[in-house]
Amino acid sequence: MVTSTALLQQGTKVNLPHAGATNAGPGSIIVTATADRRVELNGIPVQMDMLASALQKEMARTDNKYVVLQGDRSIVLQDAVEIMAIAREAGAESIAIATTPKGTKR
Repeated sequence: MVTSTALLQQGTKVNLPHAGATNAGPGSIIVTATADRRVELNGIPVQMDMLASALQKEMARTDNKYVVLQGDRSIVLQDAVEIMAIAREAGAESIAIATTPKGTKR
């Protein structure tokens, strides 16, 4: 598990946590979790119970198996853990948590 500075935010804008980070690779699959518990896959809304199949389809159409969780800093840890487990089961080879650099004001 690594953290990743989100350079290009896809989908709904979320208030990312702050941390030192490494950059996500280009073409990463972005799962966004909003403060109001909505989930998006590459900017497209998806129901949590459909996330696994949507991720499998996305990974089948590309060689990239790198998933970035772009979660609002207020999401419940259980939700983040569930999303990461779903991504791993769907075939993700790496999962990162998107962050903003320390000292960045939001």
